[in-house]
Amino acid sequence: MSLNEQFIQRLTFDTVEYSDKKGSRNVKYAEITGYTGCCEKLEIPGEIDGIQVKAIAHGAFYGCKSLKSVILPDGVRDICFDAFYGCSGLESIRIPESVTYIGNRAFCGCTSLKSVSIPQSVEIIGEKAVGYDDINAKTKGFTVKGKKLSAAYKYASANSLDFEKNGKSEMPFTYSVEVMYDASGDKYVKAACITNYCGDNDNVTVPDKIDGYAVKIIDGCAFAQTSVKKVVIPDGTEKILSGAFRGCKSLERIILPDTLELIGSYAFSGCDRLKSVSIPKNTKVGEMAFDSCA
Repeated sequence: MSLNEQFIQRLTFDTVEYSDKKGSRNVKYAEITGYTGCCEKLEIPGEIDGIQVKAIAHGAFYGCKSLKSVILPDGVRDICFDAFYGCSGLESIRIPESVTYIGNRAFCGCTSLKSVSIPQSVEIIGEKAVGYDDINAKTKGFTVKGKKLSAAYKYASANSLDFEKNGKSEMPFTYSVEVMYDASGDKYVKAACITNYCGDNDNVTVPDKIDGYAVKIIDGCAFAQTSVKKVVIPDGTEKILSGAFRGCKSLERIILPDTLELIGSYAFSGCDRLKSVSIPKNTKVGEMAFDSCA
């Protein structure tokens, strides 16, 4: 008997019903509910007793510290909350492109897991699902891998975790796409709005385009309370909104483009080391925009 056959014998599962792809009828599937073995490398089967495995139930592998490598089969849709919680020896997990849901704390406490590749099929990632040693502490140096603008990308940004695409580090910005008038005022165009700076460089040049969208707006609080020292805002940017750089106590220099139309209220408030700024002549400056600067 192979190690994986022994593993299968130590699995427990329930039979549950899911809607088929057309939503026209319910189909029976297997949901892994528990494991009593101590293998290090596991490949979960795609079927048990002829029934397709569709989910890893909540707490199914809770505290299985012997696990080092797990391969989930194609066809699995849900990785439920606490599914692999506390698997401190887990070093790698293969998540197939059939998965659409990763629940709260699914891989929390997997302290040996330093990165995870999350497919674009995943639509929902719960709180502290990956990248946390426990519910109160992130895993140092943890990297989320996935597609740009995917749920993985948004999760990494929201939790200030490193993100990689095709093995290369992504730019340290998150952004939204806004619809606004073009320079002529005659038609609408789509433009990028920088919503958050999540990098650790102190010398930052904001790109003039992201994914083909011209950067037009620096959103409120986008750089607030970061450790940046010098920031270059690109030509074409029209607005720096309220509180965008508020509390950047290390900021010493900001370079603004001639295209800038608005600096919002409190945009640079509390930038203790910012001694001077060259403001374009047509830029409107909001209330207390440079309050408490040097």
